[in-house]
Amino acid sequence: MNEQFEYRGYRIMCFQKSEDHDNMLCSWAKAYVRDEFNVVVVAICEKTQVAKMFASSHLGATDENEIWKKLRFRTIAKIKARIDFALFDFGKEYVEVLQRGQIQDNSEQSISIPNVRIEYDILSALKRIREKYPDKYKLECLEIAGYAYINQMDLTKIVFAVDLMLERGLVDHNTVEQFGLADGGFYIKANGLDYLEKLKNKSINSTESKNTVDIPRNSIGIYEYDVALSFAGEDREYVEDIADQIKTAGFKVFYDKYEEVELWGQDLYQKFHEVFSKRARFCVIFVSKHYVHKGWTKHELGSAQERALKEKIAYILPVRFDDTEVPGLLNTVGYFDARLKNRNDLVKLILAKLNTISKLSSET
Repeated sequence: MNEQFEYRGYRIMCFQKSEDHDNMLCSWAKAYVRDEFNVVVVAICEKTQVAKMFASSHLGATDENEIWKKLRFRTIAKIKARIDFALFDFGKEYVEVLQRGQIQDNSEQSISIPNVRIEYDILSALKRIREKYPDKYKLECLEIAGYAYINQMDLTKIVFAVDLMLERGLVDHNTVEQFGLADGGFYIKANGLDYLEKLKNKSINSTESKNTVDIPRNSIGIYEYDVALSFAGEDREYVEDIADQIKTAGFKVFYDKYEEVELWGQDLYQKFHEVFSKRARFCVIFVSKHYVHKGWTKHELGSAQERALKEKIAYILPVRFDDTEVPGLLNTVGYFDARLKNRNDLVKLILAKLNTISKLSSET
């Protein structure tokens, strides 16, 4: 059975099949959007597999039709949750395999999530919904069942956290009576928005596990920075002007002078690797004769190239001050020529790139 529907600006298609050679039941859901060239592309692919012999124990059903129904529900719930909670990299496929006595998921590490992280995730998702639908956010439901599936946790723990937020006046029941807390039937209030701001820019040390939970923050969704800038010190005057204009436009920029307090006392080698390999949506490198001879720029570039190998869309955006060759950066890669165009042209191009991704993510 195949089905299609619209969700938060995405076109979602769900289909299923039985793979006899592997004795597996498989359910897929794909979310489509139009890219910057108006071409329809797959933004997210969610796949759930279960061995036939374990289907009844994992899904709580014995009738074949009921098994397919629950498998499809789980898959659709997860892809909706990835959109609502911004739990995806654009173009990535997520596969969950239900096996004997365990769940194997190649996309998420199963950890014990502290309540404060659940609060942050839920309030952030509700804020995006309220911003996207300012006239009807009280009618919308948040996909918390899918959030529970992705994080391999009991839905009751999420409902418990929401109930506490309800008592504290951070959220309230939505105006559709038939939807309860377990259905995601609640919305964020002004107090919730204020509390969310207090949670931002923090790293939460979980008391329930040994993991350090980094709270992401930015205008696009899952990245701490919208863009990271890699450059040689000799080119700082040009780069700082670019950084200031992007920041003024409302985007989060990793530019070393903005991070002086954050970087003080940190392991800079590790921090820069994290930023350029994981924590930025895009990396802009400013190529010059000075760039290729600096130790730090080599480290930043290497970290960015590590990330670029895993991306299906362009991650490294090069700007050229001259014709210096950069190891690992092919001459066929499109670049911005700063010798032929002015700074405002570059800012407009970067903002267009960021705004395009924001639209593709539907503000999730």
